[in-house]
Amino acid sequence: MYDSLISTCKTYVSVTGGSHCQFANSNTNCSFGEATCTPQPTITPTVQQGIVTQLLIPWLDFYLKGSCGAGTQFQGLITAGSGITSQQNCQLLCTSVNGNAANTIQVHLSPNPISGTAVIDILGFKSSTDGLELKMYDLLGNEVKQQPITENRTLISKGNLEPGIYIYKVTNGNELLATGKLVVR
Repeated sequence: MYDSLISTCKTYVSVTGGSHCQFANSNTNCSFGEATCTPQPTITPTVQQGIVTQLLIPWLDFYLKGSCGAGTQFQGLITAGSGITSQQNCQLLCTSVNGNAANTIQVHLSPNPISGTAVIDILGFKSSTDGLELKMYDLLGNEVKQQPITENRTLISKGNLEPGIYIYKVTNGNELLATGKLVVR
């Protein structure tokens, strides 16, 4: 389903240990299906619904109310990955005027996972790309790569990065525009 979506910006979230039947009232079909499938749910419906609500409220506030703070909160939850696994092809972040979206920015980094080179696209950024920078960190927080972003579409080379998971940040001076996970093969 994720790959079939037409949207240019999408996020897939899977709740670790959850199941789709935990969103419904108890019924025979779900009870039979859950009893015959593996893996069985390892969290309660209350825990699963709490995780989804924790993600859904800031996501809706960002998209429906234009709340930059909610978008930052959502991205932080996705990046932290507590109780979930996720996949994103971009991040919606924005600069704000009094906490409301003034300029919605889309950051696309693909392919992800990367085995050689990737492209980072910055869409909706109204200012010059002067000062935009990509920084990558290993999971211990050590900066392992730094590269200026000179155009709205910039090629990024894997370089000497070892296979693994990295955190990337796109900044404009001291302003954080995007953050996310990048898998290197």
